[in-house]
Amino acid sequence: MWLVVGLRAAAMSMRPMPWPEVPEQTRVVARAAFPSGSLPMRLRDELGPVFADTDFLGMFGARGRPGISPAVLMLVTILQFV
Repeated sequence: MWLVVGLRAAAMSMRPMPWPEVPEQTRVVARAAFPSGSLPMRLRDELGPVFADTDFLGMFGARGRPGISPAVLMLVTILQFV
C-alpha cells in the first residue's frame, strides 16, 4: 500500500494481508484431535474474519518496521488472557 505525501509516495508500515488459510492436512489432524473443536479453533473461526487489515490502515504510519496484523494481535491477546 502506498500513501501519497505531497509529490512523493511513502510505503505504509501496515502491509495488509488476507487471513491465512489453514492447510487441509492441519485441518484434518486438528479435527481428529479435537472432534468438537477447541477454544483456539473456535476463536480463529469466529473472530478471524471480524477484523480486516484494510480497516486499520489509517492507524499506521508511513515509516518504520511493518506493523503486525491487528487480527493476529487480537487473537494473541485473547489467548493470553484465557
